[in-house]
Amino acid sequence: MDKGSDIKHLMNACPGCGEVMDVSNCDPYSKVICPECSTAIRVRADFLHFRIEKKIGEGGLSRVFQAVDQTLNRQVALKVLSPEFSKDSQRALEFEREARITASISHPNVVKVYSAGRDQDHYFMAMELVSGGSLDQLIHSKGKVVEKRALKIGAELVRGLQAAQKVGLIHRDVKPGNILFSDDGVSKIVDFGLARREFGSRSENGEMWATPYYVSPEKLYGVKEDFRSDIYSLGATLFHALVGKPPCSSDTSSIDELKLLKQKKTSLEVNAPNISIATCDLIDRMMDNSPENRHDSYDDLYNDFENAQSQLSQTSVKLIGSSLRVEKFEESNVNKKIRLSLLVILIFIGTLGLFIFNNGKSNTKEISLDNFDEELNFIDINNFKQTVAGRFFSGVEMMVASDYGAAEREFAEIASVADVKQPTLNWSLFNQGLSLLLQGDLERARIVYQRLEERSDNQESSESQGLKRFFRKSSQLLSQRKAISYDQLANYEGKGYESMALLAFGLQNWEHEDFDDAEEYLKSFSLHVTPKNYPWMEDLKFITAPYLKDIELFRQFPTIRENPNSNDVLTALNLSQEIMDLIVFEKIKKVLSERILNYQKLSDKLVAEEAEEAELRLSKLRIEELQKMIELRKDIQNFSRTFRFYRGLNLIELVRFSHPEFIQKRADRLVIWKSSESFIQRIVDDVNKFNYRGPILMNEGSSRILKIISANRDQFTYSFGEAQGKAKVSLEQVSASSLIEISAYFDKKINDREILEERLKERVLFLYLVGKLAQSATLSEEINDKSFQSLWARILEFERNS
Repeated sequence: MDKGSDIKHLMNACPGCGEVMDVSNCDPYSKVICPECSTAIRVRADFLHFRIEKKIGEGGLSRVFQAVDQTLNRQVALKVLSPEFSKDSQRALEFEREARITASISHPNVVKVYSAGRDQDHYFMAMELVSGGSLDQLIHSKGKVVEKRALKIGAELVRGLQAAQKVGLIHRDVKPGNILFSDDGVSKIVDFGLARREFGSRSENGEMWATPYYVSPEKLYGVKEDFRSDIYSLGATLFHALVGKPPCSSDTSSIDELKLLKQKKTSLEVNAPNISIATCDLIDRMMDNSPENRHDSYDDLYNDFENAQSQLSQTSVKLIGSSLRVEKFEESNVNKKIRLSLLVILIFIGTLGLFIFNNGKSNTKEISLDNFDEELNFIDINNFKQTVAGRFFSGVEMMVASDYGAAEREFAEIASVADVKQPTLNWSLFNQGLSLLLQGDLERARIVYQRLEERSDNQESSESQGLKRFFRKSSQLLSQRKAISYDQLANYEGKGYESMALLAFGLQNWEHEDFDDAEEYLKSFSLHVTPKNYPWMEDLKFITAPYLKDIELFRQFPTIRENPNSNDVLTALNLSQEIMDLIVFEKIKKVLSERILNYQKLSDKLVAEEAEEAELRLSKLRIEELQKMIELRKDIQNFSRTFRFYRGLNLIELVRFSHPEFIQKRADRLVIWKSSESFIQRIVDDVNKFNYRGPILMNEGSSRILKIISANRDQFTYSFGEAQGKAKVSLEQVSASSLIEISAYFDKKINDREILEERLKERVLFLYLVGKLAQSATLSEEINDKSFQSLWARILEFERNS
């Protein structure tokens, strides 16, 4: 279709009076005033056989309208490329490409494209109308999405993305705004504008178009993307839905800043403790920084969604604690209590049997027992209800349950009973010291271990030589007022029951803030195989988990590079605070608090220094740009006197400023000059539509009554009557006051209040620009628009400072 024929089709008739109007320069579905009856009407509402009913959305490149396909009587979403981009051949090609890509996918979880085309110099595509809102809207209205619905959304989108992958496509911009819902709640993916074929999907120019909150890490490093990048973005989207905030806290488009932010591991488990374990594991795997650790296929991913949904429907939500699942901890306590009860019952029955047997053989009440298990064979015969073994196990349970004070008292009481024999006595002392270490009381623990060392040196002890050496060596080390280094453990195997010392060494080093060796000792203890006749040692392994977790967090604490800037330190501070919120023990919190305090001091110093440097740079820049503004004002001044505002506008658009003050001043100048040019153009249009007759004051002082019958940008044509003919007068010869009167005269032909106020704003800014400040100030008082009043306040300030 040629240009001439296009113009013929850009004519709309007023439905009120039938007046035909040229709407070639109007945007689709825009509102104009009929020149004949002054009715406000919508124009350019038809695109081929589609009739636009209302606008339902707008993005950076296009607008979306609800429309009806008049051939099929079907509601559709009509996506129309914006006018400025329809003229851009590259954008137009990309728009057509998006239509072809989406149309190639046929799946209930992908928004369907029915057709695409071009009409009235605009590209458009007709799509399935999905009226249930978007995930972005749902998050904004609800704050969060419940887990059950989030899993349903995720499973449906997996199938939609899989359908795209089957035709060789990856989406590359999965985010809440691109996920729509049908009226019956079915999730659908939309907007394949950034999609590429899965092969050769590397960005050619390094630009970052995907949304920063959800972009995969590999995209930031220019690594070739595949479907696993979409899996990451879907995981980040569902993270946002479940937590109520995106996983990345910055909306920067800087690739370097994003790389720094994405280095930080984001865990759903930490951010949403009410979410089930299966869902946390699923989302965390989807968001793994390494594509190799994500799901190998969409089928694999879909199976995990089904598993998470199944577990959620079968069980109640499981809470997550700091590194230990609550249910795991409770289950272990139940098992241990059952085991303890059985042991106590067996020992009681065995003791009772021996008692009866001895009474049968002799009248004496003194009991002599042979050893059976080292750790269980010494029984308090004065209390059959509470055996030494029972109290010993009770003390262990108290330690596991973090009731360290009660455990310390229990073991102290066992160690103080005169009839308690070895090795139960020494194990009770050892665990009493352990309970004190768990309380952070180094000095009292040292005293207990000194007592243990003294008892181990007692030659009358009936302990085996191996146990004696163990208690003596470990208590010597634990009696010192310093951390225990590895070189002190020469010839120390740490196997079997000796591994208990590793737990104590780890706790002692922890209190001395030697976290490196503490971690090694605690890990070694937790990994050693527990001897069968020391089952209570296995229970104590649970103690190490929160310590090791805190040490792991301690290692993640950010360090600051040499010669940092304030952003480096601020990033470190933000990450530090997130880590601090996860740490359990005050010991590490205290150490890290000192580091954070130093970081804060450094941050304050750098911010102050950078602010001072920025202020100096800004001051120098202001001086330079003030001179530039003065020169610009001088260059355009003459154009305001001759009403050639478009020429001044061209000069303003060519000049660029960097200082915030002059960026604003330039923006204001653009508004003022554009408005003044629009003022002249409106007069030209009004004269051509309605003609004008009235007094005209010329700039040279004369006044006459003219019948102006037509106009263009530079001159009026007026008539002397049919006999005398026509003449022309230049617009720059006409006084500003007469132009204002002509503009006001035509106001009575307009009923739309918005258009009337716009015309009034143009008159105010025109008067200001031609030097009628007092008159324009008086007229400005009739305008209530806050944005305009702010502009007017800046104009007055500009005049005061000029």
